[in-house]
Amino acid sequence: MIDTNNINPLKIENSDRYYVVCECNPVHRGDLKDISQFNPRDIPMTQAKKDIIRASISPVDEVIISHFKSFRDGVTCSNVEGWKPQDMKLKSYQLAIKSICERTQKQVDRERKFIYKMKEEMISIYESILDEDFKEDAKEEQLNNQAKDGIEYE
Repeated sequence: MIDTNNINPLKIENSDRYYVVCECNPVHRGDLKDISQFNPRDIPMTQAKKDIIRASISPVDEVIISHFKSFRDGVTCSNVEGWKPQDMKLKSYQLAIKSICERTQKQVDRERKFIYKMKEEMISIYESILDEDFKEDAKEEQLNNQAKDGIEYE
């Protein structure tokens, strides 16, 4: 158990299955709840945990997220290397990409080229991140539209 007031207490990867993160409000101090049926293997995805995961996203994860469809369908290695973050060494970047994608050969425009294709088990992990980002973007757009219209919605 970790207790902290730190806004970013530890790094949690997007595929984490170990940490439960709860934001505790002092209003609920003294509340009692029956936890006899608690299952420690059923780890909930709380908003606080989502916030820490988002703050822990690596530069490589940001590349994957911004080019998700390309990685899912398969993208040439030369394109992927062109997306490398400036502050990262090429070898480190390639190793990080290889942990998420498989490197294979494919015929593209009558030429055999190396491609990176996202591993099947990684697709759902990155889709969940994209779903959250999409929901946030839609909510932000709605709030912006409300502000432009001068209309309050509930």
